[in-house]
Amino acid sequence: MTLTNPGTISTAYSVPRLMPGQGVIVGVGAITYSPGFTETDPQMLADMGVSKILTLTSTYDHRIIQGTESREFLKKIEALLQGEEEFYDEIFGVLGLRTELVRHSQDMHRGGANSNLPC
Repeated sequence: MTLTNPGTISTAYSVPRLMPGQGVIVGVGAITYSPGFTETDPQMLADMGVSKILTLTSTYDHRIIQGTESREFLKKIEALLQGEEEFYDEIFGVLGLRTELVRHSQDMHRGGANSNLPC
């Protein structure tokens, strides 16, 4: 397995090419807004609840790895990056960092004065 990080040069999406002897390459893109939101006003992004994304890609040799295994691997990475299985707790613990982690929770829309949504 090879890890490549074209995101360090601001590339958001990349499909790496396998070279002889490689079974899988995981490409890590830049952390950025989706193309339709790159020039949007920051306050508007906040009002809409739009955040930056990170794209992971996987190129693999079908003789070694099947699509299902690749999907399951990327799904596992996504879950860990979302903080499942106490992923960040373990990292912070190993590093000896004693700080309160910010936990993800569902964003709740706050309705305005003319809104029928709960505040």
